[in-house]
Amino acid sequence: MTRKLRPVAGELVLAASIVTGIVLPPVSSLLRPYLFVFVFFLMLFSLMTVELRSALPDRAMSTRLAKVIAWQMVILPAAIGLWHRFVPGAGHWSELMFITACGGTIFSATAFARVMHLDTLLTLRGIILGTLVMPLVLVLLVPLVTQRTAGFDFFAYAARLCIFIVVPIVAAAAYQSKRRDASGREAALFGRLTLLFLALFGIAIMDGIGARLVHQPWSTLGLLAFALAAHGLFFGLSVLVFLRWGRREALTAGLLSGYRNLAVVLAVGGSLLPPDFVTYTALWQIPMYVTPLIVRYVGRNRQAIS
Repeated sequence: MTRKLRPVAGELVLAASIVTGIVLPPVSSLLRPYLFVFVFFLMLFSLMTVELRSALPDRAMSTRLAKVIAWQMVILPAAIGLWHRFVPGAGHWSELMFITACGGTIFSATAFARVMHLDTLLTLRGIILGTLVMPLVLVLLVPLVTQRTAGFDFFAYAARLCIFIVVPIVAAAAYQSKRRDASGREAALFGRLTLLFLALFGIAIMDGIGARLVHQPWSTLGLLAFALAAHGLFFGLSVLVFLRWGRREALTAGLLSGYRNLAVVLAVGGSLLPPDFVTYTALWQIPMYVTPLIVRYVGRNRQAIS
């Protein structure tokens, strides 16, 4: 007997926002200047429905979180870096995958976790720890793939960390201290606002992609295919590695590993980054926005045979 499926509106809105940004260039161009505003409010509204008082993990959760971050931020980039260095012909694509693997989890991952009904607290903890680890990963592992210096701007990185992590956490904590926990209508409102800003970000980040598809179709499709493959590899392999923890926790680990923050890498990466990284960062959003639909489809099939 099959169970009633939850509404698909959230997943469809996310996927539709990417399509809208590509096929309606004036709209994506209009929204592009507000990209970082959308990221800020995404983080803020996502945190409003997370119980921040329990954000500090206990010993068992600390061990689990450390394993996920070690896998995501050390083992994966180091393995790819060694592959790039010792496998003949690896070249540009392995370098691009390595840089992708060095990125922490996107600041809006808690919003995606909520849409996919995953562990939002583990996701939040993973965002914070992965963001803190990222500078060390870039500095220590870059020599595996290139002789160029990373040009890492620690001041800019610290400023972004403060704006997109510290300020939303403080604001959400202040709100919860007065209103306790968001529930009922408040939680529903914050959920809708989170989805709205995810959609706005998806539309805005696609600015210029439609024109590039027309004028440089093969190179753009090649980057898109690579983004899809890299995201699928990081997400799927991480789910398999942590599947012994249970389906929900394994998918959360997959989210942390697959939803990489290339926007921050772009902002602070300096001379480390290849020339096509800006376009790649935009195309990287496509698999992230489509994954919730795939997760739901897989879940529907599992329900159908249960």
